[in-house]
Amino acid sequence: MGNLEEAILEGLGGANAARDGFVPLMVMLTCPACDRASWPTSRGEFNVPRPLLEAGYCDAVVEDAAGNRRRTVNSRLRRLAFQRARYRCEAAGCGCAVFLQVHHIRPVAGAGQNKLENLKVLCWRCHRGVHHEEDAAREAIRNGPG
Repeated sequence: MGNLEEAILEGLGGANAARDGFVPLMVMLTCPACDRASWPTSRGEFNVPRPLLEAGYCDAVVEDAAGNRRRTVNSRLRRLAFQRARYRCEAAGCGCAVFLQVHHIRPVAGAGQNKLENLKVLCWRCHRGVHHEEDAAREAIRNGPG
């Protein structure tokens, strides 16, 4: 993870924040034309890496230009996924209990559904890692022979 991400998470209260019931807010501004995103900070805007943006879309509150908000996973499904996972990361060998997020196994944009069986609870590190691996696989396919 980059220094910027570490600094942002530390600024959101670090590991104790999730235990204390604090839900971190990370604002990412996206361009509807090119789907790129940036973090607004007091030092300017920084580009959001694609894997982190995709992880954000899995479990987010999205606000449109008119100010309307919607969750990518409704509260009931989110709660059921957390209960099933016993409030721990479901990645093999992890079990982390802080900064948990809901991941769509098959993305909604790729014909996945907002159903419990398509959701997996991951800590933020594992979640970002899954999206990084997916991004690397897409890149390998694009640059493959042929």
